Amino acid sequence: MLDPAIDVHTPTQAHNDAMASPMKEVIRQLADLLGATTVAAIGDVKETRAVTQWLSGEREPQRPHALRFALQLALMISTRPTRDVARAWFYGSNPQLEDRSPLAVLRDDPLEEAQGPLIRALRTFSARDGAASQSSSNGSGNSNPPGGPPEVIHNSGTGVHNAPVS
Repeated sequence: MLDPAIDVHTPTQAHNDAMASPMKEVIRQLADLLGATTVAAIGDVKETRAVTQWLSGEREPQRPHALRFALQLALMISTRPTRDVARAWFYGSNPQLEDRSPLAVLRDDPLEEAQGPLIRALRTFSARDGAASQSSSNGSGNSNPPGGPPEVIHNSGTGVHNAPVS
């Protein structure tokens, strides 16, 4: 669950929260951060009514992994007070993604192909002027404690968890 006291989740916190939350909570948080229309697009449905049905348990989303990954991304850059940042990032043309929007990449590309480029684009955005890294890291541009182990995530290229992405 989003904690308003946390400015931005570290990659590990965002991953853990997105993967461990029940699907209804994933959808609720995504709708809160990005809006039902964006959640519907990520879930590959045409109407926001489907999002309401997912929340009520009437229907299961067909792309639960994409929804979890979208929440992971959103948590890395936004909380309730700054959700406009996440919305702008998901919809904006991104030079790291060949000028496609992150939403289009997540919606249109196979998840396995989209994860690496989206994570790299998000990290580039987060490091733009130290905005995210100053609030949630050691100030060196990553979220690792000084002298600590490198941040570990799912490497979509190899399919291995806890493998550093270069």
